[in-house]
Amino acid sequence: FSIIKRQKEFLKYYKKNSINFNKVLQENNKNQIIIYANYQPEATSFPEGSEYLNHIDIVLKLRKIGYSKKIYYKEHPATEMYTDNPSIFLTKTSNYKNVSFLKHLNNYNCHFIKNDLNFKNSQKKMDNFIVITITGTIAIERALLGYKTIICGNPYFIDMPGIIHINDIKVKNDIDKIDFSFDNKIKNDSRKYLVNLLSNNTLRNSFRIGTGITIDKTYNDMLKFLDLI
Repeated sequence: FSIIKRQKEFLKYYKKNSINFNKVLQENNKNQIIIYANYQPEATSFPEGSEYLNHIDIVLKLRKIGYSKKIYYKEHPATEMYTDNPSIFLTKTSNYKNVSFLKHLNNYNCHFIKNDLNFKNSQKKMDNFIVITITGTIAIERALLGYKTIICGNPYFIDMPGIIHINDIKVKNDIDKIDFSFDNKIKNDSRKYLVNLLSNNTLRNSFRIGTGITIDKTYNDMLKFLDLI
């Protein structure tokens, strides 16, 4: 119950203090940074994040290298899930995310974006923004659309075309030198990268996990599938 209460307070504070993205677009500034929060479990079980287990770590890194402008932060929509079906357990959304976490981000001049933001619907939004994530698949989606993304952790797609690691950015000028506009080569090369990496190298997704497509499978069917694996 304490976890549910903390999550509810977190969401209430976030929604109350978040702004519509159209308001941000009116500023018309180039190379504005937006952190796309991951859907991740608690920080202690997030090894792919490496030294960046928390989004505050990213903000501190940016401030340390001299980036002084506003930083925008978009929470993952899954933070609004209180349960994680078909599991009987509570959602695995980061347990460290609470009102104190959001206030710390505020203290470093971070501004929250409403969760209805969708970059894929507007090229202007993409060209104006530098997207940063720890290991979020938003980096894959953007590469397939021909855009660069800064990552902070060590995901399996770390060497994918269009991926820039935050540890390769030493000073603020390194960010200013990066061209974040559309690149057709990244769009084509990232597709080839995924084909070579994933084709015939993954398990069959018999239960349609993560696809949004439901399939009627009994408990015995699931046990047979696990035995097969």
